[in-house]
Formats: sequence, structure tokens, C-alpha cells
Amino acid sequence: MAQVDLRKLKDDAAEAVDRGKFKKALQCYEQLEQHDATDGNWSRRAAEMWRKLDDHEQALASYLRAVETYVRAGFLIQAVAMCKMALQLHPAHPVVMARLATLQQGVAVTPSLASPSPSHSHSPGIAALGAADAHV
Repeated sequence: MAQVDLRKLKDDAAEAVDRGKFKKALQCYEQLEQHDATDGNWSRRAAEMWRKLDDHEQALASYLRAVETYVRAGFLIQAVAMCKMALQLHPAHPVVMARLATLQQGVAVTPSLASPSPSHSHSPGIAALGAADAHV
């Protein structure tokens, strides 16, 4: 398999967006998503291109991939933001609503996890939050 030049893909995507070539940008972002699967920004940017191309179903799917990528990376606030973007396209979408509810519970717990005090020693760890999220 040939080595993919991620820098060139990023540059090509940015140039395509600047020129209003959203299909070309989308192709770049989807390739970046495949080759750099730990970065939720690529799915988010793909969703933005799908929105510009007026394909809300594909945009929703891209936002949901971004949600999961952000969750795996521990970026719960970004995951919540992606759920809210998805809800702009599909208000009250049951899968998105359920995921958002789960994430908001995790975000509410996060500050006590960052600096646990003796009274919070029974707080669940990040791994426990991820395990709870896996059920949705």
C-alpha cells in the first residue's frame, strides 16, 4: 500500500474549500478520515462539506462518526458539539438524542475527575465513562 501524504491532503482540502470545490474537499477529508482515524476533525469537516452539498443524511452519518472519534479520544465536549450539529439537521433524532444524553452525563462528571478530592475518590474513572457510552 502506498504511503499517503497527509500534509498534501490537508492542503488540497483547504484549497478546495477556498475555491468552493466542496466535492473535492469532501474527497480529501474522507481520505484523511481513513488514514488518520484518531482525529475527529476529518469527520466533522466531511459533515460540513455534505451540508454544503445539501446531503443531510450523509452529513448526519459524518457527524456521528466524529462523535465516536471524539469520545474515543476523550474529547467529550467536542462530541457533545457534534451531536448538537447533527440535531440541527435532524431535530430529535433518537440515536443522536440518546448519545447526547449519555455524553452530557459524562461531561457533568468530568471536572471532578480532573482534580479528584478525597470526597470524590469513589468517582468513576474515564474508562468507566467510556464503558457506559458503549451501550448507546
